Amino acid sequence: MTIQDGVLTVIQNSVAQDAQGSAFFRARHEYPGKPDPYGMYNELQFRCATGEVRIKRQWLVDADKHVIQVNQTTEWESKEAGEQAFGDLRRIVCPG
Repeated sequence: MTIQDGVLTVIQNSVAQDAQGSAFFRARHEYPGKPDPYGMYNELQFRCATGEVRIKRQWLVDADKHVIQVNQTTEWESKEAGEQAFGDLRRIVCPG
């Protein structure tokens, strides 16, 4: 599974950082042209030191607000690949 194109809206930034220097945050991954609230809700993991990002958990929601798919952890994506998918990752606030 790869990170798909869309518009990232950060819902809640991380308030903690794990031992490996990763911040967790929740985001809404919206798809242009799809009816609201259709979209993908992601819990993303972001490596503050390197800028790498991966999806830790993901929910796909249909127009009736039903969860139609749940995916688990993806591979780490480079900062460049993450920014291609999600836009400017500088919006992510790392703890500290």
